[in-house]
Amino acid sequence: MAETNAANRAGMAAVRSATDDTAFTLQSKLLGEARIIFDVGGHLGQTSERYAQMFPEAEIHYFEPQEKARQQAREKLSDANVIINDCALAATPGEAKFNINAFAATSSLQDTHPNAGENWPAVALRRREEILVPVSTVDAYCRDHDIAAIDILKIDVQGHEYRVLQGAAEMLGKHAIQLIYFEYIHCETYVAQTDLTQYFSLLDGFGYQLVSIFNLVQGEQGLNQCDILFQCGRR
Repeated sequence: MAETNAANRAGMAAVRSATDDTAFTLQSKLLGEARIIFDVGGHLGQTSERYAQMFPEAEIHYFEPQEKARQQAREKLSDANVIINDCALAATPGEAKFNINAFAATSSLQDTHPNAGENWPAVALRRREEILVPVSTVDAYCRDHDIAAIDILKIDVQGHEYRVLQGAAEMLGKHAIQLIYFEYIHCETYVAQTDLTQYFSLLDGFGYQLVSIFNLVQGEQGLNQCDILFQCGRR
């Protein structure tokens, strides 16, 4: 059984690490330079590290509620201009239950869907621990830290991405965010996931347009997940 679980976790890791570098190349081309970057769901710091290499003058705000992940990220990012935050971001501030799953990268504020095992290795999304974590919003954090604009808002929070965008309504309404790069999970993975049409409706309402889609992961029943890039005012 242990060998099977290890194989499943390895399979999940392989799927998630098979990423397309053109997503970052395009972001660099679109911006040229960046001053403020949010890495929401920073996990082990891989994306913050990449942004620090791409934009060495940028100030990166990393958000991750998992202590073990933050410890590894802190070591990885010790030489970078990164502010480590121990909170989650969502639609409203406060506290929330956070599920730590067997494969830590799948941990989420949202519960695992009963049918998740039909789309991913079931053991990977099995909850190991439930903790209470502090929650803020993009808007509240920006007010508290006197941040007037964000160049890149990257969100990878396992099915909770839409709520993070809801919590950024003030910044989105002011067109104070240039690029939004987020993971979208299409197949049944978490309870109360948001449909893709809702993302498009929300962002279109604030004047954001689709740039491109990356890292498509196909399952037996169609699309499992992908990463999506939006830009403010792109026509």
